[in-house]
Order: sequence, then C-alpha cells, then structure tokens
Amino acid sequence: MIDLQGFSVAVDADPARLILDHVDLQVGRGARVGIVGESGCGKSTLLRGLTGLPGAGLHVADGALSVAGYDLVGMPAAERRALLGKVVAMVPQGVALSLTPHRDIASHFADVFQLDDARGDVPGRAASLLDEVGLRGAAMVGRFPHELSGGEQQRVLIALGLARDPDVLLLDEPTSALDVGVAHDILGLIEDEHRARGFTLVCVSHDLGVIRRVAEHVVVMNAGRVVEQGPLERVTAHPTNPFTVRLLEAAPTLGAISTAPSNRSPLVRVDRLTVVRSSASSGAFRSQTQRTTTALDDVTFEVRKGEILGVIGESGSGKSTFLKSLCGLLEVSSGSLTLGDEVDLSVRVRRRPGSVLQRIQMVFQNPDDSLNPAHTVRRVLSAGRPRSEVDDDQLAELLRTVGLQRSMLDRRSPQLSGGEKQRVAIARALAQRPELLLLDEVTSALDVTVQAEVLDTLRAIHRDLGTTMVFVSHDIAVVASMAERIVVLRNGRLVEVGEVADVLDRPNDHYTSMLVELARRR
Repeated sequence: MIDLQGFSVAVDADPARLILDHVDLQVGRGARVGIVGESGCGKSTLLRGLTGLPGAGLHVADGALSVAGYDLVGMPAAERRALLGKVVAMVPQGVALSLTPHRDIASHFADVFQLDDARGDVPGRAASLLDEVGLRGAAMVGRFPHELSGGEQQRVLIALGLARDPDVLLLDEPTSALDVGVAHDILGLIEDEHRARGFTLVCVSHDLGVIRRVAEHVVVMNAGRVVEQGPLERVTAHPTNPFTVRLLEAAPTLGAISTAPSNRSPLVRVDRLTVVRSSASSGAFRSQTQRTTTALDDVTFEVRKGEILGVIGESGSGKSTFLKSLCGLLEVSSGSLTLGDEVDLSVRVRRRPGSVLQRIQMVFQNPDDSLNPAHTVRRVLSAGRPRSEVDDDQLAELLRTVGLQRSMLDRRSPQLSGGEKQRVAIARALAQRPELLLLDEVTSALDVTVQAEVLDTLRAIHRDLGTTMVFVSHDIAVVASMAERIVVLRNGRLVEVGEVADVLDRPNDHYTSMLVELARRR
C-alpha cells in the first residue's frame, strides 16, 4: 500500500537542507505501523509527504512515492484532491487548530462529502459517522468545536478521516494533548476501527506507549533518516541502533519512583478551597448565556517546604485551576490558601505585593504561548529589571542552571527547539529566585528524550537550590519519577493524597487504581 524509494524532502529556500533524507519504507495492506523519533526528526513531514503535500515551504527533492498504486506527488493537483480522504486520509496533530471555530460540526463533514459530489443528507451521514466513533451523533452535529472536550474533538477528527473510507489512515500524535483515561479510549477506538475497516494505519507519536498499543511494526527516525525498523517486539526488546536504545531508556515508567523524605513543615496550606469559574456558553450567532462550573470543590491538603508535590488527574479535574489560584490568576470562591503562616494567597495577583509575586513563579504548558517571539533570551530573562542591573554573566549562569549555553542569549524563541524553549521558560521563572515553582504540564508536548532532559534539569534545580515545586501532569509515570507525594484530583474534588509508593502500590480510590493500571500497561 505504501512504497517509498529514496524519498527526500527539502526546504524551498535552501534546497541543500533535507528534512527527509532518502527514506525507504514499504507498508503492506492492512498493516499497522508506528513512527517514533525526536522532535524535528521528520516524522510529521513524512506523514504529510504520504499525501503528496509535504508542507508549506517544502518540496519533494528526490525519490519515488506510491500510495495504493498512485503517484500522489507527480499527478495534477485536481486529481490528487479527488483522492485525498479516499486513498489516503490524515488526522492532524492539533485538534484545536484543525476544526474551524465558527462552523458547526455538520459543516465540517459537508466539506468532505462535497469531494464525492454527493452532499445528500449531511447531518444524517455525519451523525452516523459520529455514532461509529462513540459520540451521540444527532446531538453533536449542531455543536461548535469550542463546545466539545479534547477527547470529543479528537473523535470528530477521526470520524472526518474515515468519512470517505480511506485505504490508508495517517495519525499524527493522536493522544498528545489528552489525559491518560481519554487517550486509552481513543486508542481503543482506533483499534476497533482498524479491525472493522481494514485500512492501513500509520501512526506518529512521541509516546512509545501509544506505538506499543496501536502498531505491529515500528520505524525509528533520527535527523530525517530511518535508522531502524522492524517488528515492534523485536525493536523494543532488542534494538540494534544506539539512538533507539536512547529513546527506549528515556521513556518514563512506574519503576522509577522518587523516595526522598517528605517529613517537612508546610509551605502552602490549602483549606476547603473552592473555585467557581464562569464562562459564556454559546455557538456562533447564538445569544450568550453565563455558565458556572465548580472547578475545585472543598479541597484540603498542604504543600511541604522543599518537596516536589505531584498533582495528577484527567482534563477538567482542577489541576491547572489549582496552580492558577496559587499564583493569583483565578479568584478563590471560598476556603483559604496560605503561604507560610502569614500570606493570604486568596488575593488576586493585582493586589499582591511584589515580594509575594517574586516568591511564586509559574511555568506554563506551552512555551510558544508564554515567550514573546520578538524578544531575545537575554530580554526574556531580564524582564522586570532595570537595564543597568542586567549582567550577562549572571544570565549565562542562569542558563547553565537549566543546561543551556551562553550563546543562547542572543537567540529568539523561533530559533529554539521545543526543549530549549521550555528550559528558557524555567530559567525565566528561576530568575526571580522563587520559593515555590509551579509547573503546568511542562513536558506534555515533548518527545521522550527531550522530556527526560527537562525532567533531569528540574531534578538538578531541586537538588541544588532546594526549590519547592508543584508538578502537574496527566502522566502518572512522569509524576512518580519526580514527586515525593501525589495529589489525585477528579471532577474538582480531592480523591487521594499520599506518598508516591503508597498511592501506586495501595491506592484508596478506584480512579487512582485505574490510572495506575493504565500506566502499567504501557
């Protein structure tokens, strides 16, 4: 079904720069193939290349491509368009960027059905496909993307990919932004659809657990080349390439558990904390109504001085709400948040004195949203300080703390890799010498090797500086490798808190048991 011979993709502005470097790949009908590798290795470019469209600013420089017997690169654009979704369909990575926010779900399906010149009963056909992927189709077709959860959006994209019954289905990071329970359900859906329809599946993921679940054959990429491929069990059990060995060693497992002592005095006391959030609920051109949601409900626990506290839970459990309440970005509805013995953290950020703002710093999930692309790293790290007080030697030492070189000072965020951006964001927080560092899903978008490097950086900071950290993640294996204690949230309520080993080996709540069981299967 797929035959790549010496397939190369180059940059338009610099034809000598190859994103894919003479890739050979053959995939049989109905096979399930997983592609793994670091960010920037060419995984997503390879997927796009299989549609005959490698991406903006790129072109096919060499080699041959055949998908289901078609040369999608060499054929006219109109012919290729007629085959997209039918011969080969792609489910892209960013669900939020793949659905048009001002159009309802039915209109997205109308675009796909139009390729067959047979719109017919669009809502009915769309509802049938949505039912197939586990959604209530009749209720879903009139809704808008922002009214759906992340898991629901992902199911809609899969249904759109299946709408023309493709021979080959391409999945780009299908679970990267989903919590472990929702990801488990999505992978089960993919398995069910493959059994029912028999399409050839190619799945790209930085998560080896995903590849183990959906693939039978694995392709390992590094720097635009295939460095190893073969049956999944053979490659994962007996890798022959050093890069594959490094990837496998970097993957987090529940076997790596932090055992540092946590018998310390409280730094933050959380007492019956309740946060009610308001939002406007509407579709396009509808009247807006105000809706309230209890994001945190009567939560009580403490953050101990000098510890790393892990907070886990599914999307909507209240993890990020807790962090935003700590740093004053959300208003506390009732209960109390106290720093030390004297500082009331229920006060919003605008009313907090500078000394309190400096004591608590937050690193957000996506550095692209929190680093100004026009600013150099030097300016990012010296923000809020008079120019006369900015010393390059001090900034270089700060970069060294997070494992970066002095030469980074003159770079801007678009010139940095994902891992480098996240380290700069951590360095910016450390520039204030905080007493409490809040980390919101800081590794969720990183491949396993970069994730391991960022986690090592955080461990070194904790070891050398003794900074108290609250580490939020949906990945319990990552949390277990970092934290001394774990807080488990679900639907805004505290369901469990305790030492890592106790929570993993003797969970008190059935939801915690489910998270641990899913993590052990990976």
